[in-house]
Amino acid sequence: DVLGTDSSFNGNKLFLSYEDRIGSASIFASYNRLKNDSQPMTNYYLNASEAQVLDAAGVTGYIEGKDDSGDEVIYIGDSGAENSATDLYKLKLGYDLGEVQLRGTIAYEERTREVFDKNNYLVDASGETYYGAGNSNFDERSQQRNSLLLGVGISGTLGSGWIYDVYATDFEIIKDDEIRSGLNPDDPDFGSRSGRLTDSGDTGWNTLDIKLGTENLFDNDAMRLSVGYFMDDYTLNIDPSNIDAVSGEFVSERSDSRGNTSTQALFAQWGLAMNSQWDLALGLRYEDWETSDGLYNDTVAPSRSKSGASPKFSLAYMPNDNWTVRYSLAKALRFPLSEELYRNEEATTSFIVSDASLAPEDGVFHNLTIDREIDGGLVRVNLFYDVVSDTIYNQTGTINDGGTNVSVSTFLAIDEVETKGIELVYNQNEWLGTKASLRFNTSYIDATITENSANTDIEGNDVPRVPAWRANLMLSYSVTQSVDLSTSFRYASDSFGDLDNTDTESQVYGAIDRYFFVNAKANWQLNDHASLSFGVDNIFDELAYVAHPWPSRTFYLEGKYSF
Repeated sequence: DVLGTDSSFNGNKLFLSYEDRIGSASIFASYNRLKNDSQPMTNYYLNASEAQVLDAAGVTGYIEGKDDSGDEVIYIGDSGAENSATDLYKLKLGYDLGEVQLRGTIAYEERTREVFDKNNYLVDASGETYYGAGNSNFDERSQQRNSLLLGVGISGTLGSGWIYDVYATDFEIIKDDEIRSGLNPDDPDFGSRSGRLTDSGDTGWNTLDIKLGTENLFDNDAMRLSVGYFMDDYTLNIDPSNIDAVSGEFVSERSDSRGNTSTQALFAQWGLAMNSQWDLALGLRYEDWETSDGLYNDTVAPSRSKSGASPKFSLAYMPNDNWTVRYSLAKALRFPLSEELYRNEEATTSFIVSDASLAPEDGVFHNLTIDREIDGGLVRVNLFYDVVSDTIYNQTGTINDGGTNVSVSTFLAIDEVETKGIELVYNQNEWLGTKASLRFNTSYIDATITENSANTDIEGNDVPRVPAWRANLMLSYSVTQSVDLSTSFRYASDSFGDLDNTDTESQVYGAIDRYFFVNAKANWQLNDHASLSFGVDNIFDELAYVAHPWPSRTFYLEGKYSF
């Protein structure tokens, strides 16, 4: 019950699988269908001054409110339910040839998404829906995507304690068409504005992983070594065009976005158990990254190449069987993705702006972990401190352009982000001598933008969408051998959604609110083959936003039969 929407939204899932072993061969086949209607994910609004214009025209129905920065606005509609359906077919095959195992995977997915029921709150003096304000917001949208994943692998032993594994994948988007109607079909001006077709077919990637390792290097059980090679190649191809909104026929081309990124890496990790109390691990990863064939907004992007090493150090101290203290230090690179470099899309209600000059993220990560095993459980304290240069941040916000809400998504480089924090974990079976089990974790994180030459005003600001506090508590209790109950509590403090940290309003569209959700679930094992589960999430129906509102009170019913 948010703004102009007071509805229930339903979803269902069906999963079937078959697994068998016939001699040296194994087979696993599955079918997974997920169909869901979501709550409205976007609210449309105008500046509060537009209320006078609507009042003068005899238009009613708008809802007065505020945006995430606290400015007065009027809400005129929402995106309605999104209807989505996914069908995933998967086949895994295996065959043993003595010490060699062969395996393969085929996965085919069909996905559809439709937004046909956008809610326009505005009504004119005659009682008809009024489209004269922000009418571009109410266009219809549909997407159909078919993709295919192929994988093949081989693993086995080489003697003297060495094992190897080789796996290759190829993923291809066979079809990915998204159609926008420009205006709502019920709008009297429908057809006066072109629709849009975005074809993302021919996008895909392939990977190759080769790993080799032993737990007794040079016949020494105290030494271990793993080495390997990794390769990936990713191709982005987005072809948008204008189409006739009524007939769907092609009208004109729009600017393409495309590009290729590829990575090759060599890695090794050596470990030494110095004695029963001390363990040392050293690792190194060297990567070579290249881009090619980049094009965005009719601009050819120059090919680029970068390389770098990522070393790792880890030292563990185990004074006895119950205590472990481990310090880890690592330097790591994260190279930009094709979307971050080349994806540029322009539509009436949305913009995506990439940056072909993005540098790789370069971080140094410190971690100190203290583990204490207790009877039936574990207590862990984890302290961390990270400094990442050239952080790639995806900033998404909404601006109002002549009465139309426009979503703008940009990939920005932040010179330096510093993150420090602490995490506490406590897991305990038979808690307080009862049949209850407890799982608890909480964390405090301070993530700060420490340097940013492009806009020094945001230096010292919090990194968006990183709550300072998080906590999760789960309790489960076995009522009988066949019935168990569980409940969970989830908490997060509020945070900012924008780099400038000006979005301080809560419980409005665009805000990143604090939340405290209480969930419960009951499981009943009917017999050796069948079980039933019933659950409720957000029992107290708390309203909180993470840009869009989190789901309201949600009920789950699940049945399972295996034989």
